[in-house]
Amino acid sequence: MCSNVTSGRKLRPAPRLLWMFAPSRGTPHVMDYTLYILACADGTLYTGIARDAERRAAEHNGATGKGARYTASRRPVRIVYRAAFASRSEALREEIRIKRLTRAQKDTLIAEAAATVAAAS
Repeated sequence: MCSNVTSGRKLRPAPRLLWMFAPSRGTPHVMDYTLYILACADGTLYTGIARDAERRAAEHNGATGKGARYTASRRPVRIVYRAAFASRSEALREEIRIKRLTRAQKDTLIAEAAATVAAAS
């Protein structure tokens, strides 16, 4: 142990950083995240991120009791928009950006995404 020069107290050494991804497999795993927008029964929108958007929507609809407090009184909800991201931080940045949009801008985003999906089909 080292000692602090000014107080003379013993200082603990800094902890070693552990491998944070997947130590049992030895390699980092890919973390894919989906940003989703739910349309609630009362006409409001809810935005979130998850690794499995379908499972998360089921949770919001009360399948396991792990849904958000906001959607609990606005069931049923359905996914109206989704976008995939390679990392959680990218998905969170986009979630923040979308939450700052006006309702009209969100509706436009949803409509454009639906038109793109329809054109691809």
